Amino acid sequence: MRILLPTFFLMACEASLKAPVVTEDPFEDTPNDSEPDSDGDGVSDSDETEDGTDPNNEDSDGDGLNDGDEIDNGTDPNDTDSDDDGIEDNDEVNNGTDPNNPDSDDDGINDNNEVVDGTDPNNPDSDGDGLNDGDENTVGSDPNNPDSDGDTINDGDEVNNGTDPTNPDSDGDGIDDNDEINDGTDPLNPDSDGDGLDDGDENTIGSDPLDPDSDNDSVNDGDETTDGTDPLNPDTDGDGLDEGEEVTYETDPLNPDSDGDGVNDGDEINNGTNPNSPDMDGDGFDADTDCDDGNVDINPNAIEECDGVDNDCDGFIDDAQVCPCETDTYSGHLYYFCDEASDWHDARTSCQSFGNFDLAVIDNNAENYWIFQTAQSVSSNKWWWFGYNDINAASWQEPASGWSWVNGSNSGYNNWNGGQPDNYWGSEDCAHMYGNSGYWNDLDCNIDNWYGSVVYYVCEEL
Repeated sequence: MRILLPTFFLMACEASLKAPVVTEDPFEDTPNDSEPDSDGDGVSDSDETEDGTDPNNEDSDGDGLNDGDEIDNGTDPNDTDSDDDGIEDNDEVNNGTDPNNPDSDDDGINDNNEVVDGTDPNNPDSDGDGLNDGDENTVGSDPNNPDSDGDTINDGDEVNNGTDPTNPDSDGDGIDDNDEINDGTDPLNPDSDGDGLDDGDENTIGSDPLDPDSDNDSVNDGDETTDGTDPLNPDTDGDGLDEGEEVTYETDPLNPDSDGDGVNDGDEINNGTNPNSPDMDGDGFDADTDCDDGNVDINPNAIEECDGVDNDCDGFIDDAQVCPCETDTYSGHLYYFCDEASDWHDARTSCQSFGNFDLAVIDNNAENYWIFQTAQSVSSNKWWWFGYNDINAASWQEPASGWSWVNGSNSGYNNWNGGQPDNYWGSEDCAHMYGNSGYWNDLDCNIDNWYGSVVYYVCEEL
């Protein structure tokens, strides 16, 4: 049996088969005046049923936005907080934030946290300091204060400069970062000039934190402070030497007279004397150059005298040009070998004229031998007076008794030649030494030669 369908139905089916297939957004608001919208939210009941919203409640999720507006805004009409940032969609719309983006300003902090913290969720840099709010949280600065540490440098600049936006004194030297920048010191280095003093300490004492040697004395400020010298005064002790020179000469920069000799260090350097060696006799020469620093008359500028002393400190006692006699020393005593003919009395007077001298006193054989050898080197084979006599002996003591030394010595030493003394002609009261043997003979004190053999004399320092 064949069923005949009405013509209008067949035409409708044909149109339906020819129409294109359209995929719809489940939340797309497609109002159709022919479809009911029970809650008047701009979404048909059928679409709401399909979307899972409540066709009888214009605001299915109760977030203050009707379902149609949520669909238009792209928010979820079934979720009060579409972006899960802790703020309902309606509040986000009212506040101007993006209900579909938990971090509307892309600063790394979600919108609700910004609201709680008091920052602007629509401004990545709430305080306008050049750091976004998320970075401020990371470094610990205040996103609501462009200068978190109150050093008058905004936080962004501090981060760019490498200073700490949460510490007004990044290098801990006692000076705020801004003051360091203004002064030209390094806010990241507590000792900008590397002199051993923090910049703050330099400000306190008045030295230059940009100059390691504020007073230009070749000693840096830190060392001066440690040593107790004044980093603002190149010559702390006022002796005419700056601290660098005092280091060079090893003098005391805190004592103008390092060696305590009454002459300040600068004058000693100018005079050529040693400021570390005292001039105890005040003759202008210290102990290094003065061979007798206890005698003002003996120094390198003194005039050499024939007195058994090295008056001019040249290392020679009684230089030949000042003494009429040859000089030599034995056992710490100075001897003059005078090669001029003289009787015994004149010889003694001459010796005594040299100061603390007299005719030689011979105490032992070693001294006798030394005198003999030295006399030979001065003038060979001559006879030599020395300080032995019996001028005051009684006649009954002649010839061998009653002999004595000019200095009163009780030395019993003698070196008489065989058969001597003999007091020949009854007038031989003074002893002399033969230059060719070193033995002694008695001779008349008042003659200066014996048949052509002249008699010289030997003086000894007492």
